[in-house]
Amino acid sequence: MFRLEGGCVRSRLRWSTGDELRRMVDIECNGPHCPDATEILELMRSDIPMLNGVRAELMGGLHHVR
Repeated sequence: MFRLEGGCVRSRLRWSTGDELRRMVDIECNGPHCPDATEILELMRSDIPMLNGVRAELMGGLHHVR
């Protein structure tokens, strides 16, 4: 989940080697029993709004004190 959310950043430096490394990590490097995680990541990505709603509900509108 952390990798998936981290991939949603708005400002990202892009170059061909970096794009290929990201593709390899996202799709090919998830263990021997998951040779292609494309579908799993897409399903998780589509559920992020629901996850954010649950997070907001759990926080109950509390504000963090610094």
